[in-house]
Amino acid sequence: MIPRYIVDFAPAELDTVQTDMIIIGAGIAGLFTALQAAKDRRVLMITKKSLFDSNTRYAQGGIAAVISEDDSPEFHRQDTLIAGAGLCDPQAVDVLVHEGPDCVQALIQYGTHFDEEDGHLALTKEGAHSQRRILHANGDATGYEIVRALAEKVQSVPNIEVWDDHFVLDLLTEEGECVGALVQKPDGSRVIVRGGGHRTLLRRYRAAVPLHDESGGGDGRRHRDGLPCRRGHSRHGVQSVPPDFSLLSRRAALSDLGGGTRGRRRPSQHSRRALHG
Repeated sequence: MIPRYIVDFAPAELDTVQTDMIIIGAGIAGLFTALQAAKDRRVLMITKKSLFDSNTRYAQGGIAAVISEDDSPEFHRQDTLIAGAGLCDPQAVDVLVHEGPDCVQALIQYGTHFDEEDGHLALTKEGAHSQRRILHANGDATGYEIVRALAEKVQSVPNIEVWDDHFVLDLLTEEGECVGALVQKPDGSRVIVRGGGHRTLLRRYRAAVPLHDESGGGDGRRHRDGLPCRRGHSRHGVQSVPPDFSLLSRRAALSDLGGGTRGRRRPSQHSRRALHG
C-alpha cells in the first residue's frame, strides 16, 4: 500500500504561504513558464538548489525549430514522426513544429544568444532532420546559455519569488485537483504553499547527464498522488546511458560494452540490468 503522503503532518500546525502559481523546478520549462505567468500573477518558484542548477544547464544539444525559409512545419513534422517510429503523439508534434519558431524568438527576447553566421542564426542539419534547423549557443553549451538568460531575467521580475534550497515533499490535492504543496525548508522545518486557483506545475524531467541533486522526487510525488503516466512518459522514453551510473559501476559497464582496452566481451548481467532495468 503506497502512502498518500511521504511524511505525517497536520496542516493546521504549519505556516501557510499564499501565492497565485507554484512552479516546482528551475529548468527551462520552469523558468520559461514563470516568466510567461508572471505577466499577470504572482509566481513562486521552488528549486532544490538554485536557478542556475538544473539538468537544462548541462544540455549540450541544440534546439530544433523551423527558422529557414527553405524549411516548413510540415517538413519538421514528417521528420519527427519518422524518427519517432510510432511513439510520437501527433498532437504534441503539431504543437512542437508550429509553436517552436515563436518560442525560439521568445528565448532570444529574454536574452538568449544563439550562434550566428554572417548576422543570421546559424543552423545545422543533424540526426534525422532533413533540413538545417538546429540552433546552438556557444557550440555545445546551448543549455547553459538558455539557463543563464532565463535565470537572470527571472531574478529581475518583481512578480517572481524564488525559494532556493527548498524541497517539495508532496503535492496537496482537494477533490482530485492540486491546490498546493508541502515544502521542507533548508533548516528542516516545513511550510504549506497554496496556489490561488491556479494549478501547481510539477515538472517531471530526466536527462542523460547525472546530477548529484537528481532525486526522482517528481516521480515519487506523481506516483503517490495517483497521477497517470501519459503516453510517451513510460520508461522506454527515458534517456538513460552509462554516465547515469556511479563512477565504479560506470567504469565496469563501459568495459563490458567495449569501452575498455580489450573491449570484446559481451555485456555482463549487471550491465544489462543497469542499462535496461
